[in-house]
Amino acid sequence: MVLAELRESDKIIYGNFNEATIIKRYHVNYFIDVIFFLSFYCETFVKQTGTGTMNEIILVYITNPNSDHAEKVSKHLIEKRLAACTNIYQINSMFHWKGDVENEGEYVVIAKTTPGRADDLEKAVAEVHEYEVPCILRISAHANDSYYKWIQEEVK
Repeated sequence: MVLAELRESDKIIYGNFNEATIIKRYHVNYFIDVIFFLSFYCETFVKQTGTGTMNEIILVYITNPNSDHAEKVSKHLIEKRLAACTNIYQINSMFHWKGDVENEGEYVVIAKTTPGRADDLEKAVAEVHEYEVPCILRISAHANDSYYKWIQEEVK
């Protein structure tokens, strides 16, 4: 590669260095671009196939107005095999809503699923949820081997 082969934008980025320095920096930046591309590709592959690395699972945090609704959401997700397991917790929430500060009792469902089924799980929650603006948060987690395998077997 000679200096003339570099794109005009590359010449601006590398400034007034000798040709060897420019070529070295060009290759380093190319390597960094390749790493970013591979990272993006791997992340996309994991999302599309559900084949997470390092025993990745997704915890989905869903707030509900009462225990009956939390149980309804949980059962819906389990029956559709979008979640391997759910936990229900009673909580107290404070938030702004339509100009007021609200202090309400709620119930949280924490659903465990695979990266590949998280989108479907979110859509399934939206189908049955009572809230105008449901809280559906995804949290990436790493599970021990036996639990990870169990989740893989249960979520279809």
